[in-house]
Amino acid sequence: MLDPHQSPKKRTEAGRRLAELGDPRPGVGLRADGLPDFAWSATVEPGTVKIDDGIGERRVGRPFHLALYPVTYAQYQSFLATDEGYADRRWWEQPIKLALRQDKPGSQTWPIANHPAENVSWYDAMAFCRWVTHRLSKARDSHLAHGFEIRLPTEAEWQLAAGGPLAQEYPWGPDYQVGRANVDESKLDGGTYLEQTTAVGIYPNGKAACGALDLSGNVWEWTLSEGGNGSHSDMTNDQPRVLRGGSWFFYPVSARASARGLHPLNRGGAIGFRVILAAPVP
Repeated sequence: MLDPHQSPKKRTEAGRRLAELGDPRPGVGLRADGLPDFAWSATVEPGTVKIDDGIGERRVGRPFHLALYPVTYAQYQSFLATDEGYADRRWWEQPIKLALRQDKPGSQTWPIANHPAENVSWYDAMAFCRWVTHRLSKARDSHLAHGFEIRLPTEAEWQLAAGGPLAQEYPWGPDYQVGRANVDESKLDGGTYLEQTTAVGIYPNGKAACGALDLSGNVWEWTLSEGGNGSHSDMTNDQPRVLRGGSWFFYPVSARASARGLHPLNRGGAIGFRVILAAPVP
């Protein structure tokens, strides 16, 4: 599954089979207590990124850790399955009330444990982060010491992690290279179009400098930031939010570290999310 010399189609099938057996990789499934088991990147140090579409430069002033993978279906299901998870109004109302609470979650298009959660709205992702921070804090998780929380990244944080200290166009370098991401490569020589999500992490040659995988392709990933001005100071409004990373459904140009996608907070089969371990946003 992790052999880049195998075709993407073979790796995809191997990922499905591993899901049936139980994917043992850290960061993909659940802990012994049934809570999501996150694996974190190396420390992403402070830095400055240039945001597309005239937003200008943004400074990330504090270090953080990015989850190695997008939140998986198995991890998201742990939030949906408990009465203290999706069904609990607290996560839409505390500490700040979100503009909307949806009645029920979206339906997973590919309900495979080690695939990314998809059909997830921005509100769903925000509620998940609040829930998992609360639950892991009660479990006295050492990763949440020193005032850290688990949350969505700002788009500047996401871009800094994806482009690395050299501000590369893709996590692996300046140019797109066939076979390094689950995107629509149908117009490229030797390219593949899988037309679906895949098990997380099966494109090892697409790894970012911090160690995170799938930052290009598989599913778009929600950020905290608003689309118009890139602000993340108001998390209560209904403004469109920024998506990053492209997906299986889009061409490689959308999977650049600096490419922005804007979405009005609702769901889609190519939209998921990834979390970071960091101090609360200022």
